[in-house]
Amino acid sequence: MTTTKKTATGGRSKLRFHHGTALRRIADMYPTLADMLLEEVQNAIDAGATRISISVNQKTGFITISDNGDGATIAKFEKALQSICVSIKDAGKFGRFGIGLISPLGKCKRFRFISSSQEDGGVYREWDFVSDAICKKEVIDSIPYKTRPDLTFRQEGKSGGVPWRTMVQIEGFTSERVVAKMSPESLGVDIVDRYGVVMRRNKVTVSIELVDKDGNKHAKEIRATQWSGAELPEVLIHDSDAGATKFRLYHARRTAMGRKGKVLVGESNDDFRIDFRTFAAGAGDLLPKEVVDILTSGIFEGEILTSKAKIHVTRRSFNTDISLVGFCSAIEQWYKGTGKNLYKMIASERRDERNQALGLRSLMVLEGLFRNPENDFLRELFKRIQVGSIGAGHTPIAKKKVIGLEKDNSLSTQGQGKKDGKGGSGGGGASEKEKDDHHPITVTGPSGRQRKAVRSNSLGLRISHDQIKGSDALWTFDKETGTLFFNTLHPAWARCEGSDGDLMRLQEAVAIQALVLQTMPEDMMVQAELYQAQLVWPTVFLIKEADKLAGRRKTY
Repeated sequence: MTTTKKTATGGRSKLRFHHGTALRRIADMYPTLADMLLEEVQNAIDAGATRISISVNQKTGFITISDNGDGATIAKFEKALQSICVSIKDAGKFGRFGIGLISPLGKCKRFRFISSSQEDGGVYREWDFVSDAICKKEVIDSIPYKTRPDLTFRQEGKSGGVPWRTMVQIEGFTSERVVAKMSPESLGVDIVDRYGVVMRRNKVTVSIELVDKDGNKHAKEIRATQWSGAELPEVLIHDSDAGATKFRLYHARRTAMGRKGKVLVGESNDDFRIDFRTFAAGAGDLLPKEVVDILTSGIFEGEILTSKAKIHVTRRSFNTDISLVGFCSAIEQWYKGTGKNLYKMIASERRDERNQALGLRSLMVLEGLFRNPENDFLRELFKRIQVGSIGAGHTPIAKKKVIGLEKDNSLSTQGQGKKDGKGGSGGGGASEKEKDDHHPITVTGPSGRQRKAVRSNSLGLRISHDQIKGSDALWTFDKETGTLFFNTLHPAWARCEGSDGDLMRLQEAVAIQALVLQTMPEDMMVQAELYQAQLVWPTVFLIKEADKLAGRRKTY
């Protein structure tokens, strides 16, 4: 029973709380095992580790996290134990709240902390935490430990011993949906997002091994790479509430899966980062949707740093205060002054890249069409073209026939497999031999190379995508060069633009109609053009609706 000391003028009421319950609730600030694993990785990095190993066995419920950092002395361990919720780490370290030590509590039956420090004679000691026993204790005055004489640190170049200074062993971890879905890849992404700055600086490697409930083993080794995109001008915005906000961003590189850049957010004097999508969710309505869309589009990568706003204790958001309001205001200011125009430019480039890639795939279909003997009549259109093109590796051609370099880069269906300096397939990069049936099939765009325009030679078909303002036509055909121009501002194009498959089918259908039109006698051209114009919207209808109405399954 709580007692109270009384005097004539007043007294002092004693304060008492349940230690076990309090520790459990503090540990719950890391609600999932994934959060706990990230915290343990942080502690290892803070200890100077360059190699960290994580093993998660969903079948046996056993987890280990080990590292080759400095290890912990008895004094350091006890200071951490006595400083829960009070940071004992230097300003440059990730840890600020001192609760990582007990983060596994309540998520497992028991966990052990085993560590050795050269400062303490290199002796390994093991502290044992039994979750239920600790959580039930009203007063906790100590955690038992024992020495581990069976363990010695393996010196470089020697055999025997263990390669780690610290290991956390977790037994009987709880079954959670987030763990069932967790993979080495997803955990690796989270680790690099949060700790990539110091991982790059200290050349930290993290090895992750996961055994699923069926006993299948999955492994991955991760390192944080430098930003690889094109550097954008650094921007610094000052705000009275948020202080200085620095934008250190890059135009993310194009990959086979598109642009997958990620923007991270953090404090200027702390290496810890959270991804912008998580930050925006925690910021609520402080950021306009268009700002969030741009910075999570994959087009940008890099980091945004604030000098005043502070990361919340959970490290999944920022403290909701006037500094956060100012920080979000600075981000919106960047968007209006810089980001919006950059995005328009980059988004336009991304559309051009997509159009070229899909156009090339459609051209491969048309190339097959030309080779089909039943469609020999289509080859008649090549006789009407006056200017052709040749790429690198083409057999020599008379100088008098060379007009010059074409204005745009292009990719050739015959040039696939050869890489240009931009990582794309070089237009006409493969050797081109002049034959009677040599008709280059190309598509213009940002990738590839400039081909040479030549007279009455290498006559072929080209696709080009342009914003043709003020035109009601979906396409036009240049008979002199054999170029089929698609008007990307046409509403029929916009109707199909949401799906790669739909857009390719539109290009293929319209291209066939346009090519057939070119084989018509001159006296029939006007009527044929009118007829073909009427086919645009029925064609779009078939592409968008026919499978659904007929109960067919799309295969693209």
